[in-house]
Amino acid sequence: MSLKTICVVEDDALTQEAYRKALVDAGFSVVIYPTGKDAIEKIEKDAPSAVILDIMLPGGMNGFDVLEAIKRMPSLGKVPVVLLTNLDEESVAAKEFNVAAYFIKSNVSIKTVVETMKHLTL
Repeated sequence: MSLKTICVVEDDALTQEAYRKALVDAGFSVVIYPTGKDAIEKIEKDAPSAVILDIMLPGGMNGFDVLEAIKRMPSLGKVPVVLLTNLDEESVAAKEFNVAAYFIKSNVSIKTVVETMKHLTL
């Protein structure tokens, strides 16, 4: 049985590693993209089962830019995306994109995010 792949788009190295470890421990394969540009260039070939996406990203592309690009990719348009942010005011915009879940980083445990990924990839 092949592992389900979760793509994590996150620029903070400590956060990347925490999510990578927790997701691998939960039985997922994990691909990390530190910028939105990296994600858009590579995510389609990695064929994720779900995506964890930070909104605040370096390099001129934010999470909403990445989300728009993912939703336009025929092979990824239906892949569940979970947004993580430190900005509560982004929740209205997130709802417009029909994301699977929206979490404020400071208010959610990694365990909760991992459990959400398990549920979304059943």
